[in-house]
Amino acid sequence: MESSSRRSIPEAPGSGSVASRPGGTSAERGEISRIWLECSSTHRRDMNTGIQRVVRNIVNAATETTGTNRVPAQGLWFDDRLGYQSVQRLPLPRSQLPWEESRITGWQLRARNFLQSLRLLDAIRMVRKLGKRGQKTSRTLLRRWFPRGVLPGPGEVILVVDCTWDPDFAWHDLRRARQRGALIGAVVYDLIPLERPEFVDEGLRIKFLECWKTLRATADFMVCISRSVADDVARCEAALVKKGWPRIDRPVGWFTLGSELDAVEVGASCRPELTTLLPPEGPREGLLMVGSISPRKNHDLALHACELCWQRGSQQKLIVAGGIGWECASQIQRLREHPELGRRLFWFPDLADHELDYCYRRCQALVTPSLAEGFNLPIVEALSRGATVLASDLPVHREVGRQFAGYFPTDNPAALASLIDQLAATNLLPGVTNPAEFRWPNWKESCRELLAETERLAGACR
Repeated sequence: MESSSRRSIPEAPGSGSVASRPGGTSAERGEISRIWLECSSTHRRDMNTGIQRVVRNIVNAATETTGTNRVPAQGLWFDDRLGYQSVQRLPLPRSQLPWEESRITGWQLRARNFLQSLRLLDAIRMVRKLGKRGQKTSRTLLRRWFPRGVLPGPGEVILVVDCTWDPDFAWHDLRRARQRGALIGAVVYDLIPLERPEFVDEGLRIKFLECWKTLRATADFMVCISRSVADDVARCEAALVKKGWPRIDRPVGWFTLGSELDAVEVGASCRPELTTLLPPEGPREGLLMVGSISPRKNHDLALHACELCWQRGSQQKLIVAGGIGWECASQIQRLREHPELGRRLFWFPDLADHELDYCYRRCQALVTPSLAEGFNLPIVEALSRGATVLASDLPVHREVGRQFAGYFPTDNPAALASLIDQLAATNLLPGVTNPAEFRWPNWKESCRELLAETERLAGACR
């Protein structure tokens, strides 16, 4: 990736002939007249995690840049009673708590455990599933007989920017739009459930695989959030074909995500604990980790590295900003029972965006030791606010962080500890460019790049 805020649109990696599709000839489909940004999951749910941030910013930027885009674009969400509905803007989340923190209340958990003890939980889930399936079928028939929503057709593109593994995702209506002549594109965030299944729940892995099977048979083109993910798609597709899946050639491209935190409340004050840890004046201090706690994020390595530094007398603080994720009981226990908790180790599971922004601006460095990522937005969020970045040596981290980050192996806490000590001693790292020189696209530029890439890839399908 180039250092300029905008890059030239690349030739699609691994693109080839496009599979035949219904909807008439290119003349019948005509030139692209509109791009619909499918955002149903984010529209329905009050969430503020990675994908929802991207979807919200892209849809809102499309509305804000309407007059400057070559092809008009706006949000599209699916109502199971009315069909597709247009949406101008997606609101900021009412709650900034991670979904994992707030999805189950205490009484719900007790009720679930009680039903499980009676061996009734699976039966209740099955009845509920059958009821939903019947309701979905009846509403599908009503929409077909009495269409009232937006009906994308020839010359239009539906770009699915949201997640497709939502159980309510409208595959049937998406395919009907394709049959009417609309082109279907999909944004791909990562293939971690397929390439690194040890980092996800087995149920999610199976669901993701089924969604990928449906998506690859439905999408005319794909746009990835990084070149590394585009490479992952090519590698994964080759592996699936070897396993007997049908070969489907389609153009694949990528674009660059933006870096602003759109939910920052201007003038909002941070909790006193933060301003005490990271004083608003004076030199930067402290190490920051951002992201839900899970094995994939590799918090254990960062903590081990800091322990090595502390054993040598370092007073460097580690601030963990992230809620409870998947399969993280041992990491949570280690954090809560650590002797340095409240002294040189601090955990904030519920930072608001303005507090996260403050941490980025006042910490000395972001530490991100992830074992797998599709992009890792905290890297550009931190660099854009002047913080040094210490990142695990992944291809996507080198693509995003470039010469502005220091890199370490994913299994070597001593290497990270060495970088932490160097940074504490000299406030710089050899061979790493000062983050003050870092430049990155904002969300409007990111959106324009995505729309241009969508137009290019859609053109290859005609």
